[in-house]
Amino acid sequence: NEMFMFNANVMGFGSRAWMQEVLACFDPLVSNAANSYRLQEECDVLALRMAKIKGNINLVEYKSVMLASLRSLVKDWGSLHEVS
Repeated sequence: NEMFMFNANVMGFGSRAWMQEVLACFDPLVSNAANSYRLQEECDVLALRMAKIKGNINLVEYKSVMLASLRSLVKDWGSLHEVS
């Protein structure tokens, strides 16, 4: 989480409240990806949390910050990872 928030601040997205909501729900989303029922529940929770946020939500910004964080944490990161 610290690396993500650092990159968000560096990229100028640190003040986006909705990014913190997605980040808070990211681990449960990934952890339950194999269980479609539970994944749907986690998506519903995220949708409810995001519905409370005022202003625009641009998930491409989240993707940019997450990929920047992964680039710095994974040794053999390459362009093929980002296409996936």
